[in-house]
Amino acid sequence: MSDLDEQNPSPVRGDSGDEVYEDERELKRGVLDEFSRPAGIPLNRSDVNPRLRSVRGDVYGVPPYGAPPPPPPPPPNFYGYPPPPPPMGAFGYPPPPPRMPLPENMGIEYDENGNPVLVEYEFEEEIVEETAEENKNIPAPEIPIEKPAVVRESLKGRSISLNDASLLSKQREGAEKATELEHQEKKEQRRVFFVRLFFFLIFMSAITAGAYFIIEIIKPQQEILPDNIGPNRNLAGKNYWNLEPSKANNVVMRFYEALGGVNKCGSVYDKMIWGSFHIGIRIEQFYCIEKRGIAYVKVGVSPNESIFLLNAEGKAKRLLTPSVSGDSEVMGGAETEALNGLIFFDEPLHKAAFVDYMSNRHPFKDLGHMTYNGEVFDAIEFQTLSGAKINYYFDLKTGLAAYKFVEQKDASSRVEYQDYVEFGGIKLPRVRNVFVNGKSYGTAVFDTIKFNRDIIFPR
Repeated sequence: MSDLDEQNPSPVRGDSGDEVYEDERELKRGVLDEFSRPAGIPLNRSDVNPRLRSVRGDVYGVPPYGAPPPPPPPPPNFYGYPPPPPPMGAFGYPPPPPRMPLPENMGIEYDENGNPVLVEYEFEEEIVEETAEENKNIPAPEIPIEKPAVVRESLKGRSISLNDASLLSKQREGAEKATELEHQEKKEQRRVFFVRLFFFLIFMSAITAGAYFIIEIIKPQQEILPDNIGPNRNLAGKNYWNLEPSKANNVVMRFYEALGGVNKCGSVYDKMIWGSFHIGIRIEQFYCIEKRGIAYVKVGVSPNESIFLLNAEGKAKRLLTPSVSGDSEVMGGAETEALNGLIFFDEPLHKAAFVDYMSNRHPFKDLGHMTYNGEVFDAIEFQTLSGAKINYYFDLKTGLAAYKFVEQKDASSRVEYQDYVEFGGIKLPRVRNVFVNGKSYGTAVFDTIKFNRDIIFPR
């Protein structure tokens, strides 16, 4: 072929008789389709993919070869204004010509030389053959699970397995089960944590209560009464009266029988008392906790209240804080005797008769009949461990205590007991007049008394 022939290729007649020009450069590039062919360049039928339809058809809107060009559209009416500039693309270049969308089963791929190729995809569905069971009693044979088909890639097309959807559903089910198991595990962990916390709190409460009880029993205000630490109920037997018969012991026994019974009085080990102090023209309410001969007394109303810790054998101190283990100051002998006379009644007799009977079977001394203010009484004398001497005068008719006389090293006191009232089955004097060193100090009036409440002092 000459150079002139290469520049002007001769027409070749196609199947339909239309003349189509060959272009060897296009043959070397590969096959061009109507989507990538520039406008105005004739398309050789030999370059068309054989799987596509004919170029002359109007499926894609391509006119046949040799047809006259369509008339141009009328110019738009801009009402006397110049037409707007054509739209520009990126970097000032005109936008590319619009491309027609491809069908869903087609796409453009590239061959080994990087040339575009129009490819049609074929989808293969897996068909599972279902066999009916001839006999219901015979189990159906297990069908092995087929592995998902491998995707085949080629210029002709690609096969896609429908097992991908089932795999995704199984993965989703597995993720949901894993999430549910994780929630259940966290819920179980929380339940175990709260159960352990509950038992830990019970254990710590038991240890705290035990430690507090030990401290309360072993170390109770040793500055006041270090030797009287045992609860009365543990030291007394079935028969609460264990003293040997004697005139003085019989007088004390008759006294407790008059109060409400020996066994009932012997089983008392603590008291809670509410009442009022009448000192001069002042009247102040008080609250008292008495336990094993020690009394915790609050007088007045907070924040102007006064707090005292008393001992039945003649010791006392003023507390500077509500706690018995806090700071305190020692009180004088006269004030100590006055407070002890207002609060205590038979505590020295009770301790000797029902607690310390194992060490001393004859704690009391008989004084015979004593006359005071024109009346005759049965009198006994009692010596405390602190050295105080106490005398009790008992009425000959009732057997109840009428007076108590206390002699200390630096003070002496007299207490008059009046108006016996029954509290919880035990008679106690409701009114108590106290005289210190021969002078009237005040009167205590008891409104309420409760026994055996297992009370403790505030720490």
